[in-house]
Amino acid sequence: MNLRILSFFVLAVLVMSCSDDDNNPDVDNPLLNNSYPQTWRLIRMSTGEQDSVTTGENMEWQETYVLNDDDTFVKTRVTADETLTGSGTYVLILEDTQSGVSLTFEDNDNSIIGTCATDDKEFLRLNTEEGILVSNWQECDGPGLFYEISSE
Repeated sequence: MNLRILSFFVLAVLVMSCSDDDNNPDVDNPLLNNSYPQTWRLIRMSTGEQDSVTTGENMEWQETYVLNDDDTFVKTRVTADETLTGSGTYVLILEDTQSGVSLTFEDNDNSIIGTCATDDKEFLRLNTEEGILVSNWQECDGPGLFYEISSE
């Protein structure tokens, strides 16, 4: 009897350890697979017009998000004329249909907030194919903003 229970237990462990990770959104998720703090740097921006993609120093501004291990963040935008910063808290959203980062700013009147709503929140969707974060601002005629994790 004990041998039968032991055999069942070993079989159950083997079945669970051989599960398929192809459908697991956490496997190749840079939000989970990199240590904190994480710096996400703007690498590309676009408008709705054809051939409107700009990169590097040609972009209208440079921007970073720093995600800290205490669930706080700092967003910094540098233009030719000024440097803007905003900070707040974030929550990782890890769902099969849409993963990313939900950011809540401390000050909802801050002009650095890029969102379709009139509140203090932004959402950066994880593009798993490229391993980048994409701002949802473009869904309401804002610019398309694409961020890559920085190795610096």
